[in-house]
Amino acid sequence: MDLSIVIATRDRRALLDRTLTSIEAGRGAPECEVVVVDHGSRDGTAELLEEYAARLPLRVVSLEFRGESIAEPKNAGAEAARGDLVVFVDSGVLCSPGFAGAHLAAHRLAPASCVAGAVLGWDSEDETDPFWATVDAARMPERPAPEWPESLADPRAPRFDPDGGAPWLLMWGANLSVPRRDFLAAGGFDTGMSGWGWDDLELAFRLSRSGLRQVYAPDAWALHYPHPRASLASRMETSRRNWLRAYTRHGGAPELELWDRCDFWEYAECLSRVERTWREAARRLAAPPPRPGGAGRRVLFGFAPPDRPEPGDVFVLPPGVVRSPHPGVVTAYGLRTPLADRSADVAVVSPALLAFDWPPSPGWPPLVETMLREAVRVGGRIEVAGPGGGPRLDALVERAAA
Repeated sequence: MDLSIVIATRDRRALLDRTLTSIEAGRGAPECEVVVVDHGSRDGTAELLEEYAARLPLRVVSLEFRGESIAEPKNAGAEAARGDLVVFVDSGVLCSPGFAGAHLAAHRLAPASCVAGAVLGWDSEDETDPFWATVDAARMPERPAPEWPESLADPRAPRFDPDGGAPWLLMWGANLSVPRRDFLAAGGFDTGMSGWGWDDLELAFRLSRSGLRQVYAPDAWALHYPHPRASLASRMETSRRNWLRAYTRHGGAPELELWDRCDFWEYAECLSRVERTWREAARRLAAPPPRPGGAGRRVLFGFAPPDRPEPGDVFVLPPGVVRSPHPGVVTAYGLRTPLADRSADVAVVSPALLAFDWPPSPGWPPLVETMLREAVRVGGRIEVAGPGGGPRLDALVERAAA
């Protein structure tokens, strides 16, 4: 068996029916199995699966419902799968006729990869739109038709850059494939996450760190059928909670710390700009100010650490600024650090932070403001040291301390 399509579902019989119908209609070479994990459904899903078992190479995994985590049933499906490649799709995702073959082809071109298939209609929530009635009445064509609404386009297509700042941020679990061996070796989805958001992104981030390339495959396309969802506010709340878990799990990874500081679609470019700005600033970072006698613990933002830092001094610096391991350095961009609240008596900031006096997205505060608020959180109070600050930095410090 080359490929296993894994679907985790709970009380979504009608949506699951559409997904299985699309898979049945697109069967052919290559052959694949379908693994459905029923996460404690009570809406007749079991009876629906009995009907499809006579027509599809279908295996069902029944899992007791133990909480709103999509990770556990997805992991159970991957463990039960027999294919070398597992493709995760959601209930309500309508797979195109060449879906399985396109995923296999993408992995043949890039063997050690995590592949995101195109998701059309990802943000459509209006089931009464005439387009969906057309889809219900006819089989999908091999390619999206020219007359399909532009609103169905996958917004990732023009933005995806596998060598860009954060390709893992665009690897969405509604249509995602990965070699089963690599998935299991990585530990699967994080079962500590619940609700909407970040379970797929965290997995992709972890896989990218293990060496898997991130690939976007427009030919492996699927339609995302509209269905009721939690409110945007609720989704953002659980997404932020899951992001904080990911950030903490990965030791305060700098690649993750910017997420709630800019617009989602601006993230990759903003991260790249932060990295470029730090590389430029690092060429002229000043030495830290002399430590006053009897001074307590200090955390220093934007200074070059000496060869032998004073005990109690901690330097916040991004990746690459310090070439060798340094016991007094916390690796972070300074927007969010893994340091605890009030873990220092004072935060000393350098005027070098003014290089970040620009908004990450229109309408957002300049990043230097975020850095200074982080300095206040960690140090309680701020001292400015070094030339080049001026009234602008003084005003920003006063605002952060207010």
